[in-house]
Amino acid sequence: MDYRELQDSKNLDNQQLADKIGIPRTTVSKYKNGHLNTKNMTLEMAVKWLRALGRRKMANDLSEMFALAEAPSEPKENTSES
Repeated sequence: MDYRELQDSKNLDNQQLADKIGIPRTTVSKYKNGHLNTKNMTLEMAVKWLRALGRRKMANDLSEMFALAEAPSEPKENTSES
């Protein structure tokens, strides 16, 4: 099921979906009409879409992965002898 089908199953029009995501209605329309490619969507935006469409588990999993990717790496131990 793609996001258009999910939107239809939730009975959300473009304005309602846009309001839930926090983006302009025209942006939702551009994604639906193929003028914007979802492959170029940021991970943060994808999480917002998933949450708005009721896919909370998937959104939370992506959000967690994003947080892990953004976390600073652990400092490496200095194993060289002086």
